[in-house]
Amino acid sequence: MVIPTTLEEALAYIRVLEARNAQLEEEKERLSVEAQVSRMMKSRSPAAWRFRVVSWEERPITFQPRSEFQPKTVPGLRLHIRPDDLSEGVPWWDITSKRLIAMLLPILPSIAGTNTRLEIAKTGEGLQSQYSMTLRPA
Repeated sequence: MVIPTTLEEALAYIRVLEARNAQLEEEKERLSVEAQVSRMMKSRSPAAWRFRVVSWEERPITFQPRSEFQPKTVPGLRLHIRPDDLSEGVPWWDITSKRLIAMLLPILPSIAGTNTRLEIAKTGEGLQSQYSMTLRPA
């Protein structure tokens, strides 16, 4: 860093810092929005979720694995859920477990948009994970 010696240099340096600050503020806003884009259905075992499905979509889901430097994109399922079923966050769950997706896809057409509450329980971690589902009619 060069220390400005004249008033003109100091003013120019202030303009550079203000521009950089504006860039950082934009980046901060972009990152805070991106952080809310994905709400992964991940939790330590045992875990349980209860919600009503409004709609769903099969879509690629990008996330940052803890053990890798590059983001990873995998096939996924986004379940849009009723906002009143949330305690916080965005009104959807992103699911990447192939096993859970295979269990959900056959039943989603019959429960989406109804008051049927879906309860999902998980035990185990990683490849040892097991899921059970219960449907609770309104």
